[in-house]
Amino acid sequence: DTLFGGAGLDSITGSEGNDVLGGMGADDTLLGGDGNDTLIGDEGDDNIDGGAGISDTAFYRGNFADYVITYDAATHEYTIIDQSPGRDGTDVVKGVETFNFFDGPKTFGQLVPHAGDGLVLSGTPSNDTLFGGAGLDSITGSEGNDVLGGMGADDTLLGGDGNDTLIGDEGDDNIDGGAGTSDTAFYRGNFAEYVITYDAATHEYTIVDQSPGRDGTDVVKSVETFNFFDGPKTFGQLVPHAGDGLVLSGTPSNDTLFGGAGLDSIIGSEGNDVLGGMGADDTLLGGDGNDTLIGDEGDDSIDGGAGLSDTAYYRGNFADYVITYNAATRDFSIADQSPGRDGTDTLRNVELLNFQDGPRNVPLVRNGTSGNDSIVGGAEAEAISGLAGNDTLSGGAGDDTLKGAAGDDRLDGGTGINRLEGGLGIDTASYAGATAGVVVSLASTAAQVTGGGGIDTLLSIENAVGSDFNDTLTGNGVANRLDGGMGDDSLNGAGGADTMAGGAGNDRYSIDDAGDTLIELAGEGTDTAISRVSFTLGPHLENLTLAGLANIDGAGNELDNLLVGNALANFLSGLEGNDRLLGGTGDDILDGGQGADTLTGGAGADTFRFSTVPVKYVADRITDFNAADDTIALDNSVFSALGDGPLSVAAFQAAGSSAASTAAVRIIFNTNNGALLYDADGAGGTAAIQFATLTLTGLAGPLTAADFLVV
Repeated sequence: DTLFGGAGLDSITGSEGNDVLGGMGADDTLLGGDGNDTLIGDEGDDNIDGGAGISDTAFYRGNFADYVITYDAATHEYTIIDQSPGRDGTDVVKGVETFNFFDGPKTFGQLVPHAGDGLVLSGTPSNDTLFGGAGLDSITGSEGNDVLGGMGADDTLLGGDGNDTLIGDEGDDNIDGGAGTSDTAFYRGNFAEYVITYDAATHEYTIVDQSPGRDGTDVVKSVETFNFFDGPKTFGQLVPHAGDGLVLSGTPSNDTLFGGAGLDSIIGSEGNDVLGGMGADDTLLGGDGNDTLIGDEGDDSIDGGAGLSDTAYYRGNFADYVITYNAATRDFSIADQSPGRDGTDTLRNVELLNFQDGPRNVPLVRNGTSGNDSIVGGAEAEAISGLAGNDTLSGGAGDDTLKGAAGDDRLDGGTGINRLEGGLGIDTASYAGATAGVVVSLASTAAQVTGGGGIDTLLSIENAVGSDFNDTLTGNGVANRLDGGMGDDSLNGAGGADTMAGGAGNDRYSIDDAGDTLIELAGEGTDTAISRVSFTLGPHLENLTLAGLANIDGAGNELDNLLVGNALANFLSGLEGNDRLLGGTGDDILDGGQGADTLTGGAGADTFRFSTVPVKYVADRITDFNAADDTIALDNSVFSALGDGPLSVAAFQAAGSSAASTAAVRIIFNTNNGALLYDADGAGGTAAIQFATLTLTGLAGPLTAADFLVV
């Protein structure tokens, strides 16, 4: 590819080919990727990474002498400062093998200037920093923690006492850490790019860089840590040097090489090889050919090499493993969740993974940008990362890994066995395209058989969207949003102030926080809220059931509601509509509010409260009044002709008539039909108005003035 930016802050990423990337203005980021790339930062302070190629070139417009250049051995980065204003700025560069200036190219070993050539340098008892030049240098540290760099040709580095840092760089170097207990040798490539053998007789490592023109072949001893581009290795991890740790190399034919229980290093060659580590932390390098690679137990490093169809074998089912991709090192990590089986392997250049339940392709890798991306996968296994921005990532039919990273992302794994990682921001797992109802819990970090959406592992996900079918969605203790979509859905926030929208269908909500919010629209079915806290139904919600073991309250809305209490004392208020109130077994207060309501107290000493102005032909029904325990409470602001407190005997009449017999009568109970009426002036000119009916078959005991209380 040939990709050039503009005048802004550009981020340009190559891929597998020999790419030409140009920033051309401002502070740009260039990543070459695989292949031998040409990188042109141009103006601005640029960040340039050549990537995995072995012959990347960075271009500069000035002569070599116009630049101040420093090298950071810990990060393997150059800082290249153009002394001419307005030209190339200050760049940070790594993974580049050639630097092309106006007056000619410079290699890695030539870039950082050093005095002399073929130097013999010796340190002091202090902490010294000694770097050679392009010749055959001999550099000796002393008692301090020294930094020694050969920087070119075949150098000899002797650290001496202290914990030293040793950089052989180009050439075939001889490196001896000396008497220190924590010496470190630095190498520019990834660990898998080196062939390493150990001589038990001399206690020396031979470290061969497979990339020409980089680190050469070094002989190393008395060094405790080896720092490669993709991370450090201790001497115990590097190659086996005790027990049955083997170093095996193949031939140009098809080889079968198996290690033992130790730390084995097994290297294939040109044929289609079978390599097996078989125990401990092994290193397998397939080389050319289509190889079969078996790490077995331990945390193995597996590199298929140059073949086009290399296969790594694993003993468990695909769902038993967590697979992640490291964009910086271009490696996959495959972690077996079953202890004592396959461990955690690092893979590169492997095309197929063979599990107990069948083969899987190694995921393809797709990365978004810093903006708001929409990336849709295909039938293959894919690793999709949105990076920054509010991204929409869809995996498709393969076994996918979706990483939202920064931003508020929407992740849809599709079918297959998927891993959804929200990252930073408020992220949503979407099952809107599922072919059947799903069962999903945001609280679980294990693989979930969702039903219509495949087998998913959810990490750092705050919200969920259901399908067009009957879904069960559960939150995770923080403030979640759950959208059921169509279908008869069951939504449970599971802690936190959640927002739940059932959508069309007869939905069921579980409420456990006073901050929970339910969203329903008109015509979206008959919905039920089950609450463990006091709760009032919002618009377009029909039913409420109180649960748990607490004295809590429930209220309806403008619809015809069903309100059900729990086993303790509840206050149920129907508000508007023709409601049904069921008290349960506690000592409940039931107030139907407006409308013709049906009130059932259930067991316990219940209070039937009337707090709204009676309307002609609109009366509540009490189905189970028990004169021994229950009370009818009349609101004094409505029943204003009554004084506060118990109803007087003279103000009550129980007879086979609905007309007051005296001027003092205010409450009339018709014993023939159960009608309960209020007469503001008794036998005066104002007619009595019915406000309730007592179901006679449900009435226990005679109704008397003692059953009323004016409040």
